[in-house]
Amino acid sequence: ILEARDLGNPVQQTSRLLTVVVKDVDDHPPQFERQRNSVPLMMEVEEEMPINMKIGEVIAIDKDIGRNAVIDYAIIYGNDDGVFGISRDDQNRGIITLDKRLDREMSGLHTLTIKCFEPTDRINKISKMPYNKLKLDEIQVKVHVRDKDDNNPTFVERNLTRGVRVNAAIYTEIGKVHADDADAEADVINYHLENVTFHRPKTGMKRDLGESGFLVDPSTGVIQTNQSYGKYADGFFDVVVKATNSPDPTKADFAFLKIFVLQDTDLMKFVFDKNPVNVAKEMKEFKKDIEGAFAQPLTLNVYDNEFYSKVDGSLDFGRTSSCFQVLNQEDVVDLDNVQNLFNSKKN
Repeated sequence: ILEARDLGNPVQQTSRLLTVVVKDVDDHPPQFERQRNSVPLMMEVEEEMPINMKIGEVIAIDKDIGRNAVIDYAIIYGNDDGVFGISRDDQNRGIITLDKRLDREMSGLHTLTIKCFEPTDRINKISKMPYNKLKLDEIQVKVHVRDKDDNNPTFVERNLTRGVRVNAAIYTEIGKVHADDADAEADVINYHLENVTFHRPKTGMKRDLGESGFLVDPSTGVIQTNQSYGKYADGFFDVVVKATNSPDPTKADFAFLKIFVLQDTDLMKFVFDKNPVNVAKEMKEFKKDIEGAFAQPLTLNVYDNEFYSKVDGSLDFGRTSSCFQVLNQEDVVDLDNVQNLFNSKKN
């Protein structure tokens, strides 16, 4: 209150109210309310969530008022692919959103560094730098991506050819199928014999055996014999194996095996100067090379890799014998023609 008076008698005076307006000076930088040794802020989202959806928020404070208290935000580290975005809302919060597709199989954890600053300082503040816990204008956010069951089990090989001898003992292992599920938190895959069909091309016979004829281990995918196959000579089986790890019947994959019933008189033999383990590793490429060398479209089926048996019955552990057949579509090429195919003087 201002007061003015004179020196007369009586004294004359008057007063007036004076209002002083203090203007704010932008003297407080925005900061996050955290300790210098604080742990990262954790957020959790589900993969494949819609683009532009809000994931979470961060809040910084600025002790200034009015325009000087406006805060902007930027992700300065950990967002090289531009999966996430951040923007300021009308309450000065930093809203983190999803800008691109989020795939748990690509990355299950994203660690972001978010910086707060005054809008006029954006150019000076958004340089790419790792998180510095001593700078209170930075905060670290970890986004954990929850897995969604968006992948089906998939067989490594869907089409396989195997052979079984007519006199094979019960529980003889014929082969193995294997499937993978790309989901990071996928359940265990189970294998199931879906269907077996027997064919005898010479007579045109076809018989549906349903889920019988072979055994499939539900955990390992190993395929074994469960009977004698003498009555199935001169034929082959079409076998369908299913892989699944979900009650949803659409989330499954199928492997298709052609299993030929073999007699020793139908087979020829490769002998390799390597042990069976090394031969098995190279067999796929070897088979491809042989089939590529044939002058006509023929298929080479190699059925086993065993230690080579010498004439005296002893085993040579440094060599491998592998029985094989050559097929023309579904028909076995007779042995004389096979010998001609591998006769270097004629081919």
